[in-house]
Amino acid sequence: MNLYPYLSEFLGTMILVFMGESTNAANLLQGSLFKNSGDLFTFFGWGLAVALPVMCFHKFSGAYFNPAVTIAYTLIGTFPAAHLLGYVTAQMLGGFVGACLVYVLYFDQFRATKDGGAILGVFVTGPLRMHPLADFWAEAFATMILVIYSINVPNLALSAGGDAFYTNLIILSMLYSCGGVTGLAMNPARDLSPRIANALLPIKHKTSSDWSYASIPVLGPIVGAIFGAVFGSLISMM
Repeated sequence: MNLYPYLSEFLGTMILVFMGESTNAANLLQGSLFKNSGDLFTFFGWGLAVALPVMCFHKFSGAYFNPAVTIAYTLIGTFPAAHLLGYVTAQMLGGFVGACLVYVLYFDQFRATKDGGAILGVFVTGPLRMHPLADFWAEAFATMILVIYSINVPNLALSAGGDAFYTNLIILSMLYSCGGVTGLAMNPARDLSPRIANALLPIKHKTSSDWSYASIPVLGPIVGAIFGAVFGSLISMM
């Protein structure tokens, strides 16, 4: 059994979550040199956090790093169903470990921060005011566009570096255009796994993991990814 693809998905998702949520921590936590750097700072940080692991691990596993995308590709027949459980497990574990590493890196800043909302914001997404249908739509629509691009950008015969560059642009565009609704997860491993980490880690002054919202950044991306995979496949055949 070749374990390299699963290890690649674990490491790639771990690095993605670690880099992205470290950007959140730098912006939100007390004692950070980059506190209050703003959305421009975090959006570019997340764009790079997604793109750079793609460059590193694409040749080993396809660089999915997202259970919603993996499920969608399986349903349209472009990803082998036999590998689905292993990939999703590796991605979710990678997201959890990545979130835990953020806590280790910013340990002093977490201890200095008394705002439980800021601490939670390091790990998870969420709207200022919860409107389930609007929030679900934002997650689904953004993920759908992400997958449509992900299917069709490789048709340009790009190198892994070129693919990663366009991935960065796609993530930035989605964050700027749709991020004002929920902050955008577009990836269960980026939200649910760190949400669990927030619940389990011994963080002083933390608040609850807001489980009432937790299903939206899981189900929204899955539904959006499925529609994106179908539409993206149709577009690629034109």
